Amino acid sequence: MGVNEMPDQNFYTQRFRSMKQNKTWAILMISGGYFAGAIFEGHKNLAHKTIRRYTTRRKQGGSQSAKDKQGKNIQSAGAMIRRANEKKLREEIHEIMTIEWKTMLQACNLIFMFAPGSNKTYFVNLDGALPGLLDKQDPRIHSVPFTTRRPTLVEIKRIHSILSTVEFGKVEDQPAEQVQPIETAEKKLVTIQPDPSFIVESKKPSVNLADLVNHLVEAAREGDVAKLRELYDSDYQTPVYDAKELMTPLYVASQSGHMPVIQYLCENVHSNVNIQIPKNKLYTALHAASVNGHNDVVEYLLHHGADPSLKGIDSKSPYDVSKDKNTRAVFRKFAGTFKLSVCVYVLTHNSFFRCESSDVELA
Repeated sequence: MGVNEMPDQNFYTQRFRSMKQNKTWAILMISGGYFAGAIFEGHKNLAHKTIRRYTTRRKQGGSQSAKDKQGKNIQSAGAMIRRANEKKLREEIHEIMTIEWKTMLQACNLIFMFAPGSNKTYFVNLDGALPGLLDKQDPRIHSVPFTTRRPTLVEIKRIHSILSTVEFGKVEDQPAEQVQPIETAEKKLVTIQPDPSFIVESKKPSVNLADLVNHLVEAAREGDVAKLRELYDSDYQTPVYDAKELMTPLYVASQSGHMPVIQYLCENVHSNVNIQIPKNKLYTALHAASVNGHNDVVEYLLHHGADPSLKGIDSKSPYDVSKDKNTRAVFRKFAGTFKLSVCVYVLTHNSFFRCESSDVELA
């Protein structure tokens, strides 16, 4: 086929048929200590796995190994934990790819990867350190060709859905008589009227960004999970909130104590539980639940990543603004029984302070 020759209908038909036959795909993702992978046969999920390890320096960004390559031999407790977790994560992924999924990966027709920077060494044998991984010359390997989110099973399924969907349509040349030539001598601006038969109405609802934010917040305030799901599952883009007027659905739901809404936002939308609201004293969702005495919400947020050490502009933590002793008891119970591999929250002088430790359980 020549460079300027357009493929005919048979060419596309053969390509589509080959795609239907080669339908076993693997999708692998890793970033910031999060690993997610799955193998699909058509729309059937044959296997999937997710792993989360603390490997990234919080608030500073970058893995510990990347910092070590800069020649800084840091020997803090946090650095040693991150090094150990990176090694453990690499061993776990190596075991998955060379033992658990070895046969299925060999049978895959395509392998899509999201592994920015040096993360490729988790999947591809670049330096020969871990034999049995994928060959860097393997023609089945492709990068995910669009922006992705944090590696999770939900994101893996979204990527597979996009990659396995084909959109096509018939485009015909516009009749030549409808194109009016531009009179360059008189330098007139000529408007070409499009053929109405070529105009395709967008199915995406037109909505003002402020209206969309208001819809989300109002649905959260009313505890309407169905309306939230409709908005998030529609063609609307997730809004970028204005910093001065920031108000999130999770914060409003925590104020009102709507547990089903909070569970949906945390588990399905993966909302950030630690966003601080500027017009509400920089309080977080945990502050909102605590000050209103929604103890079940406080407990849920604490076990889903809420940081009890964040303080508002009044220097008060969520514990400090607790409605009553029952709410404070929830924080004490969390501090006394919840084990963290990196940080434990210690209750002293009616406030939470953070200290570095390793696998410590407080009595």
